[in-house]
Amino acid sequence: MKKILAIVFICLAAVTAACGQNKSGKSMNGDFAYPVKLISDKTANGVREIVVKTNAQVCSKQIDVKIKNGVIQKVEFTGGCPGNTQGVERLVAGMKVQDAVDRLGGIDCAGRGTSCPDQLVQALLIAL
Repeated sequence: MKKILAIVFICLAAVTAACGQNKSGKSMNGDFAYPVKLISDKTANGVREIVVKTNAQVCSKQIDVKIKNGVIQKVEFTGGCPGNTQGVERLVAGMKVQDAVDRLGGIDCAGRGTSCPDQLVQALLIAL
């Protein structure tokens, strides 16, 4: 009986951990399941430049972001699917940071729990 109870508790713990994340890969407490790693964050001439290393769950390896007065000036993905990353880069240029966060946050790529656009959101959240 003790072994059965132990197995039940182990399974319950696994289910609870899995339920602690929503579809976007973001846990219920606001932490991302697949966070980016901040490489650089500097400001020069009013332009903030943020460089992050992306999580291994996505194809891109790095994202460079330039922001001025709360508006995205430029985004550059290193690696990833060229057509998709160039499309995202062009779409967010000139967009307010908060608008990009609202539109791209939680996008999932093939059940990975994150995506290149979602990783960009994590980089942008550093700027907020």
